[in-house]
Order: sequence, then structure tokens, then C-alpha cells
Amino acid sequence: MSLFGGLFQQRKNDENRKHDRIPGHGARVQIDSHHYPVEDISTVGFRLFPYEGDLIVRQQFSFRFKLVLSGESYDIPSHGLVVRIDEFGLAARYQRPQPYYQHIMAEYLRATKLM
Repeated sequence: MSLFGGLFQQRKNDENRKHDRIPGHGARVQIDSHHYPVEDISTVGFRLFPYEGDLIVRQQFSFRFKLVLSGESYDIPSHGLVVRIDEFGLAARYQRPQPYYQHIMAEYLRATKLM
């Protein structure tokens, strides 16, 4: 395995992704006291657009998903890792939340996929 192998690979197309991304449909992410709209989300990551914060690539961070599901508001704590920041916003992977919140996230993803 080459030390520089990952540096020169092309960015994956949406068709090559392991996890389906769906539009954010009103989901927001709170980082510190700032709220950002979720452009798209999957079971392992999300993209914020626009993003004008001070996180950098490979930085770990704590955040909260702000979701509305069936008229109920949910505040889901999580931790993430910044994968990319570019003209398309901030892309991050996130750790699976606690089991109670995993169920809410799964329901939200299922419901918004049908929209």
C-alpha cells in the first residue's frame, strides 16, 4: 500500500458511494453555537452547505443533529471527523449515536428518502 495512494485518487462519484445520500430536508447541525443546514446525509456522513466555520480537515468535533420527525423535534448528540471542506461545503463522517438516537436517525433517513 502506497503512502501517497489516497492523495491522487479521483473523488468518488455519487454512483460509487457505499452509502446512499439523501437531501437534508430541513435537518440542521449545531456546532458550538452555530447552526448549519444539512445539504445531504447518509448513515455515516453528511455535508453542510453553506459552511463558514473554523473547522479544518481531519479535525474531530462534537455536534448535534437537529431533526424534525413526525412533528417532533429531536436533538441528537454526536461526534464527527471533517473529511473535506471546499466550494461544496463541509463533508464529515460521524460516529453512530447511542442506540435510542440510532433508531431516530434510521426513521428520519427512511422518512426523508421517501420525500
